[in-house]
Amino acid sequence: MKNPFINIIRKYPKLHRFIYEDTWAIPIDIFRILAGALGLIYFISLLLEVKDFSSPEGLINHKFILEQFWWLKINLIQPGVGDTFFYTILGIAILGTLLLMVGIRTRLVAGVLFIIATCVQRWNFYVMYVDDAIMHLVFLWLVFLPTGRSLNLIEYIRHGPAVMDKWRGERVPGLAMRCLLINICWIYFFSGVTKLTSPLWLDGTALYAILLLPVSTAPDFWKPEHLPFLKFCSYFSIFIEISLPFFLLSKRGTYRKWVAMAFVLMLNVGITLTLKIPYANIALVAALTLFFRDELMEYLFNKKTTGTDMTPKKLIASQKLAVVFLVILLCSTVRDVPVLKHLSYPTTRLLWVVGVAQNYYLFNWIDRLNYHYEQSIIFTDASSGKSEDIDVHTIFPRTVRHTLWQMRLYNIRWILIFNKEQDMALKRDILEKMETRICGHIERPGRVEFTTLLHRVTAKNVGLTKKPRKYSFKFYCD
Repeated sequence: MKNPFINIIRKYPKLHRFIYEDTWAIPIDIFRILAGALGLIYFISLLLEVKDFSSPEGLINHKFILEQFWWLKINLIQPGVGDTFFYTILGIAILGTLLLMVGIRTRLVAGVLFIIATCVQRWNFYVMYVDDAIMHLVFLWLVFLPTGRSLNLIEYIRHGPAVMDKWRGERVPGLAMRCLLINICWIYFFSGVTKLTSPLWLDGTALYAILLLPVSTAPDFWKPEHLPFLKFCSYFSIFIEISLPFFLLSKRGTYRKWVAMAFVLMLNVGITLTLKIPYANIALVAALTLFFRDELMEYLFNKKTTGTDMTPKKLIASQKLAVVFLVILLCSTVRDVPVLKHLSYPTTRLLWVVGVAQNYYLFNWIDRLNYHYEQSIIFTDASSGKSEDIDVHTIFPRTVRHTLWQMRLYNIRWILIFNKEQDMALKRDILEKMETRICGHIERPGRVEFTTLLHRVTAKNVGLTKKPRKYSFKFYCD
């Protein structure tokens, strides 16, 4: 008996091709290797941050945050664990990225990496940012993708160089990969379109304001004289993001597709060089191996895509899950679309239960959350009475997480929203930890004055000439 679903799909050739056409295995496994290498660096960075953020003795009061937000308790990591636990699971994750790169049990390993990344992200949700969101998304897609069918170290050791001939011709189901490509295109398109709701993006000063943020690699470099160039870059980046899906999905060999590659490199490499958001952008660059899979195979092995297999086959579980996940993910991002907003909240909650946290409103919030700060620590020695400047960044490095951690003191709220009492309690906790950290660094009795001058960029304050808000915290080190 013929499947009625297949009969319907055959009436729509493009949809039939989307579901059933196979694809090359090697580009998918190149992406797997690149993602594994990126994951290796990512988990090493998390390992180095254990003392400051994951540790119960670190800067975050995990118990307090869990008491306020019950949904953060949906986690394998619970209060009572120590530093050794985090070093162990992150060590397992680092080993897992190596296994992923060499092609050993790739889907299982990717699943373990997804769980570890998600649990650590939830535990440190107070300082979560876009790199965390994209990295755990990458690991989840690696669970769905048909990886490990080529570029497998064990198979190479067993059969030697001759196995390359097999790998060159290896074809795998392509549905999950095409779902991933739609996810990536949606990230670009949605991010670009939502910027059109921002006054700073519309008047061209958004990029300038972004580059003054503490997450910029050189926030003190950019001056008002750079604004004409940055205005052009602001408008051009919106054009790139909105147009990229149409260019990336062009037919093989067209000039539009090569323009898309140039756009991806300009956008993501530019962001990586100017903002401390490397993992998300490098992951998006790595995905070019999937968009340009046919061109890559032709260049490396002179393999042209002809006569692809589009015979309807029974979809395996990972393919079905990839489609379901993509639909739910797309629905979760449209909370500001009047007709579709009622789909956003239940789908967002469903994704949260399985460990996925995605938000593609990238930098359209710059109008309300932009800031540029100058910080200083003046220490007056108790015995000599002499005052000296202490380098703030030797105590609190200018990383994204350290910045997010202390911004609550200056009434800058990112993800978690507290009521007034909770907010005051959290500020007191941050101040206590700040005092402990500063006094532990100085190791001498005396008086400390920690001052922050907070500037906001507006159309009338591009040069930061208006009087900044001043926050001064004074305390004594015993």
